[in-house]
Amino acid sequence: MTALSAVEMAAKLRSRDLSACEVLEAHQAQTEAREETVNAFVTLDWEAAAVRAAELDHMAARGRFAGALHGLPVAIKDCFETKGLRTTWGSRSFENHVPDYDALHVARLRTAGAVITGKSNTPEFTFSGQTANLVAGTTRNPLNPQKSVAGSSGGAAAALAA
Repeated sequence: MTALSAVEMAAKLRSRDLSACEVLEAHQAQTEAREETVNAFVTLDWEAAAVRAAELDHMAARGRFAGALHGLPVAIKDCFETKGLRTTWGSRSFENHVPDYDALHVARLRTAGAVITGKSNTPEFTFSGQTANLVAGTTRNPLNPQKSVAGSSGGAAAALAA
């Protein structure tokens, strides 16, 4: 299931061939199998994601869908405020920063039905071509851990490739 494109997955969610909980569980298993090697994420919150997925499945059972991204798992780059999720900007200055609001595009992703799984790694303040910082460490290429995933969206790229 994790090999499906977002378009294919969205269609299966809308037709109810897949549930948001099933999609999330598959992505969680895939992430957990590779994260120790790849280090694509700064923060993961599977519990909150599972609650959201269950809410979306309940809506779908009643024939209602949140939007075009209904049930799709999405990670947010760690330079965008995400309510209730640590947002570090890859900097020790923000290592424990947990915003009480969403950046506009994060709010729109939620409204469209996305299931926020966590925060993807980024260089400090996104100012490098390599995804490494003192908060989360270095993100490695899932196809060859000896190679870089570059930056500044290296965490997102590695998460998708893994």
